[in-house]
Amino acid sequence: MVLFTPHYLVAPWVLASTGLIVALPERVARRFAEAFPLTVVPVERPHEPLRVQQLWHPHRQQEPAHRWLREQVLAAARASPVSTAPSMDEACTGTPSAASSPP
Repeated sequence: MVLFTPHYLVAPWVLASTGLIVALPERVARRFAEAFPLTVVPVERPHEPLRVQQLWHPHRQQEPAHRWLREQVLAAARASPVSTAPSMDEACTGTPSAASSPP
C-alpha cells in the first residue's frame, strides 16, 4: 500500500496508527519519535541526493523582490553541509555561468 499526503507533517499521525513506513530526514524523524510512539531506523542502502529546484514564471525574471527571494533561497541552500547549489547566475537567471558549465 502506498499513501500520498499533502505534506510530510501528517506522517506521524498516519504512522502511529498504521503499519506504514516513511523515509524522512533523520532530524525530522527523531522529532516525530519524541512526540509519537515511533521508532527511527537508519536507511541501510545509499540513496540519491534530493534535488531541489527553484522555478518561476519568466515574467518575474527581472523583478527585484523576486530576485531577492531567489537569492535568499539559494544562500540557504548553499549553507547546507551537503549543498551542491549552482552558481548565482544559474540559480537566479536560469542561465548556466561559465564557471558552472562542463568543460
